[in-house]
Amino acid sequence: STEAELIALHEGTKTTIWMTSLLRKLGAHIDIPIIYQDNESTIQLSKLGRPASNASKHINMRYFTVNSYINDNQVKIMHQGTKDMIGDILTKPICGAQFLKLRKMLLNM
Repeated sequence: STEAELIALHEGTKTTIWMTSLLRKLGAHIDIPIIYQDNESTIQLSKLGRPASNASKHINMRYFTVNSYINDNQVKIMHQGTKDMIGDILTKPICGAQFLKLRKMLLNM
């Protein structure tokens, strides 16, 4: 659901910003990190920064803080199709050619 994806995006964004800050303090040159999301509704809500309709008005406002990170150029949120989401190899049962494709992407082969 969009709400679950928004919560995950919020948590992932916080971790990404923390890790980017740490690496920069250690002297690494880090470009603005890109977080890939496969749910278009989640991307729209994160960029809007508030509930868009009655269907999303129950979502806790703290999960919309992703918008401030986007506006401050601390992260970029980009769409990536479900078939190209590398993390799915760790969270979903994947077989055959899709498994081989994601494994190759994960191992940077």
